[in-house]
Amino acid sequence: MRYRLRTLLILVAVACLLLGVIRTVATHVKPSIGYGFRAEFAELPIDDAALAEWLAEQPGVIKAFVNREPSSIRVHWIMSRDLTGNPPIPDCREQFDRFGYKGLKTFDRGG
Repeated sequence: MRYRLRTLLILVAVACLLLGVIRTVATHVKPSIGYGFRAEFAELPIDDAALAEWLAEQPGVIKAFVNREPSSIRVHWIMSRDLTGNPPIPDCREQFDRFGYKGLKTFDRGG
């Protein structure tokens, strides 16, 4: 009985140690990943500089690009996030009205 309890305590201690190491690695490893979308609108603003600037200022965003097409935009950005998902991916859809994009027709992730 004494050996079983000691073995159990050792296993619990090793598991806690491994979880701590995994958590530390997950918060310190920050790969850069590309994100993007294509959105079509009924009405576009004069230029896309405000959206590009807002996106570039978001936590974790390294570089942001906005390309204009006749009635749509393609938005791409590179972002560094840890393995736990922080910082969160910026939600550009919430900003469309603020920057003058009206009447969203289609929204395709992947750009």
